[in-house]
This record gives sequence, C-alpha cells and structure tokens, in this order.
Amino acid sequence: MTGPTGSHGLSGRLLAGRYRLTERIDRGGTAEVWRGRDERLDRDVAVKVLGAEAEPAFRERFTMEAR
Repeated sequence: MTGPTGSHGLSGRLLAGRYRLTERIDRGGTAEVWRGRDERLDRDVAVKVLGAEAEPAFRERFTMEAR
C-alpha cells in the first residue's frame, strides 16, 4: 500500500486502464478505500486497494465477493 512516496502517491493513478484514483477516503489494516472515477462509464466509484500485507485467503475471498 505504501511505497517510497506513501499511499497518497496513488492519487491520480489509473487502475485496470479504467479507474482513476482521486482521493483516499479511509484506510484499514489491509486496505485503503479511494474515491475514484470510472473513465469508461464516466461515473464516480469507490475503489478498495489491498495492501501487500493482506493474507492470501483474504485476497481470494475478496476477489470472489467482488465478482
């Protein structure tokens, strides 16, 4: 989640060629929630960004729930 520039270094980043992160809303133990923009559908979205510390089982469950 955090790199040399910190998590706020994600601001402005485009994820999956579609979701532009604009503002971090909150952060928890394994993830951050960002306000973003779906550039394909031109609408506001919330984006959860999992950190490197997220357990593999948590990542798998999160992916399944997201579908």
